[in-house]
Amino acid sequence: MSQLLKRYQSLEPSFPENMECSLRKSFRVNTKKISCEKLIARLTKKGVRIEKIPFTQTGYYYESPFSLAATEEYLMGYLYIQEAASQLPAEVLLADLGNNTITLSKTPSQTEQNRQSSPA
Repeated sequence: MSQLLKRYQSLEPSFPENMECSLRKSFRVNTKKISCEKLIARLTKKGVRIEKIPFTQTGYYYESPFSLAATEEYLMGYLYIQEAASQLPAEVLLADLGNNTITLSKTPSQTEQNRQSSPA
């Protein structure tokens, strides 16, 4: 067992078990190409179960019997498969900036989310 793991386990005996949880699958709608309502309707027809992420404007959790990356909607750029926590920075940073946009993103999808959220 690594020294780091031993240290954390001394603080919390159930540490390794607590760390074994999976993140819910999520995506963000590209509202420059399609409305949330239209995309949700399309995916629901295909059997995708969708739930709104409460702390985002265009983010959704989903459960699907197939990969969303294999759908026409994904290939057309209507959605980005993006972890819910990764959607939060753009939501928070752009909330009160108005026309002043600052790009602080590490990834292309976050840069696109910043651009998508800013005024046209």
